[in-house]
Amino acid sequence: TGSTWLVSARADGDDTRFEFVGVGRAGRALTLVGFTLTAQDANFEQDPLAPSVEASLARINQTLPDAAAASPSPSTSTEQRAVAVYYLAGWGTDMKLAREVHQVTAQALPDGAAVAAVTEMLAAPAQDPDYTSGWTPTTRVRSVRHDRGVITVDLSGEAGSAQLSEQAAHATAQQLVYTATAAYDSDDPVQLMVDGQPAGPMWGTVDWSRPIERAPELETRLLVQIASPGQGEAVDRKFRVTGEAASFEAVLRWSLQSPPGTEALSGTAMAAAGDRLAPYDFTITLPAEEPAGQYLLVVEQDDPSGGAAEPGPMHDDKLINIG
Repeated sequence: TGSTWLVSARADGDDTRFEFVGVGRAGRALTLVGFTLTAQDANFEQDPLAPSVEASLARINQTLPDAAAASPSPSTSTEQRAVAVYYLAGWGTDMKLAREVHQVTAQALPDGAAVAAVTEMLAAPAQDPDYTSGWTPTTRVRSVRHDRGVITVDLSGEAGSAQLSEQAAHATAQQLVYTATAAYDSDDPVQLMVDGQPAGPMWGTVDWSRPIERAPELETRLLVQIASPGQGEAVDRKFRVTGEAASFEAVLRWSLQSPPGTEALSGTAMAAAGDRLAPYDFTITLPAEEPAGQYLLVVEQDDPSGGAAEPGPMHDDKLINIG
């Protein structure tokens, strides 16, 4: 019933009397029942002046509120969060990480954004159809936590079921590492658990028996990405292009193609730096003589080799509608 019960004893000649006293939720004392232990026998017998145990309990249960009603289960609030989610993008024969920002519903808890970000990475397709994922989409997130310099992600058993090449397996591991570390804004390593146990070998090629660090960005990331406009977005004839890139001398080349492969407009732009992933921001105006409609926006690295180097400069593209 949620009440607190105390036992008192007092001597009465050769007999000892015990009383059970309860303190109810309203703060009042309730004598449940008294017992007398006599010197003649060592057995407890109910005091005839006290009500029966059953009657007392019934009366108390009628007067005290139900425990569930008195102590409702606490509920956790939720909030909308923008989280970074990483996917895989092909570049030649290599696999790179592509970053997208997704709006998710997260629990308002210290690990809520991380749980939501990893769940989104597993279950939600990329906004850009050029990106993919190495994770089995039916994989569930059991928990995510950040403690003592390690981010621990516990996933369901489907996590290791995909058939991946060695290259794709290492990229898929970094897909989770980058997503989890971004959620905590941390460079701490990530330990994968599967059904509560250390993951060990994954996909036959990745050893996850100990935490895995973020691989260097310039070796792992797609080095040109368009942040806005997004895939399928409608824009005015004059529109802004933002993103991040690492390119030779910070120079970028862009083009509008309609239909894809037929260049309607092109130009150059500058990133904030060339030796690291740095932001860029420029504006394109579609000339009056060009029709409104669907265009492929392409932003790519500058290519000082003039096309001689393989597999060529990295690029990103978005199909947009210009009105």
